[in-house]
Amino acid sequence: MSYFEQTARARQLYLDGQPQKDIARALGVSKTTVTNWKQQEGWPTPPRAAAKATQRKAAFGLFREGHPQQAIAQRMGVSENTIVAWKKEGHWVARMSLLQDKALDEALTQVSKVIDNQLAFYHTHKLTHPAESLKRAFAYLRERLDRGEEPAAP
Repeated sequence: MSYFEQTARARQLYLDGQPQKDIARALGVSKTTVTNWKQQEGWPTPPRAAAKATQRKAAFGLFREGHPQQAIAQRMGVSENTIVAWKKEGHWVARMSLLQDKALDEALTQVSKVIDNQLAFYHTHKLTHPAESLKRAFAYLRERLDRGEEPAAP
């Protein structure tokens, strides 16, 4: 089988939803080779994989809202074992208390304001390395949070 035939066959198997390791085995190449072909040729995400990612995201949203595992499985049309696997793979963390969520939301809002201010400063002064300013802003926020202080308004 020629290189062109191999890559065309690999692409078709990939778009059919076959795992890369199975494609590699079927074509007698390494999984790394299949991964390289995928990246070099810009293969699109298989429709099934995209739908699965959307389904996982929706399930995670239900989990974060505090829905029980069984209800999530029923709503998503999957088994509870699938939900358990998704939780492990995605490192889902149990819902925080409302107080923690509010504090986190406030901290993220402050980070966003700091970033906006830093970016405005960068654009105004035409600096070449805005990442350094952002690093300092995040370090400042982290120090405040580590000391247990409320994030100060920028």
